[in-house]
Amino acid sequence: MNFSGTYDTQGQTIMGLQGAAVPFSYSLRLDTALAGDPVHIAAGSATPHDWYGYSSDAIVSTNISFGTQTWDVSNLRESSPLEEAGIYDFAALWLNKQADQNPSSAYILLPSYSPNSQPVLLRIGELRTVNGSTTLLNSSYISETIDLENNISVSAHSNSFNFNPVPVPSPIPEAEQYLLMAGGLMALGLRLRRRKAA
Repeated sequence: MNFSGTYDTQGQTIMGLQGAAVPFSYSLRLDTALAGDPVHIAAGSATPHDWYGYSSDAIVSTNISFGTQTWDVSNLRESSPLEEAGIYDFAALWLNKQADQNPSSAYILLPSYSPNSQPVLLRIGELRTVNGSTTLLNSSYISETIDLENNISVSAHSNSFNFNPVPVPSPIPEAEQYLLMAGGLMALGLRLRRRKAA
């Protein structure tokens, strides 16, 4: 899954970067074979769309860096996006469709610490609640604490955002792998016999 876009830092320096359109590009790989059945929250009064949640165990690699900061799988924090509605399902990665069904939105929280031990946060996705109904939107937010004692931080929202789910094909079942191997060996044997006959 790939996430890209730009942040407007509003004149602030965040993790060593500053600008009105600072580019970002993040990616992670979800192994559907490890994912099992995702947590499912059906559309209803609390949300207009379905939610599918995956644990961090199914996320096998990440490439997530911005400026001086890098996050990895260990930084993923399980969240419950519909907690305010009394729905207490938790997952590290939330999608609006199952991973292999071409989802168009994602929600991920990645808290961590900067090289100088100050709290930082990367959020992919945004929750918007109107009249008690929560919708998942495409966006990203990044923040860095620069003075923990006085609770001073700098932050930026994305002013452009793209999400490419890049579905990872499920592995071929073991039984089918043996059939394919056997078929390949048979075809090879036929070709060898034809060459000898010629």
